[in-house]
Amino acid sequence: MRRLFLTPLLCIFALAFEARAADTVVIELSTKGNDIAFDQSAVQIQFKKSIGLKFVNKAAADSHIGHNIAILKPDATDGVIQELRKNNYDLAAIKNHPGILVISKTLNPGESDIITFSPEKPGFYPYLCLMPGHSDILGMKGILHVSE
Repeated sequence: MRRLFLTPLLCIFALAFEARAADTVVIELSTKGNDIAFDQSAVQIQFKKSIGLKFVNKAAADSHIGHNIAILKPDATDGVIQELRKNNYDLAAIKNHPGILVISKTLNPGESDIITFSPEKPGFYPYLCLMPGHSDILGMKGILHVSE
């Protein structure tokens, strides 16, 4: 009797996990060592309800180069960078900007962070590092193409 109960229960859990996995995609981005750059300037993924992003700062420990990653709404880059400059690169002041979908914590060399977000629809979502000068002067940015 107990075995008959557990088998359907396990099937339900397996189906729930499979449905959740079908609605989620996980990607990984990192920095290019000590360069002020992401390892990929463009990433294409299929549209899912939830996207998990693992971000790794691969700068050398002695470089002391901090990085973060922000995923923006389409066409929000200029507005976010203007607001960032206006607030002297104070991340706390812009973290709730309407153009930002999600932002990681600032990572020291060797650290990683996992962020999740839900794009509203397929499209081109910019990602950039919001550390002073990284995206606006040195071009540390890329495009996440969320396709149908």
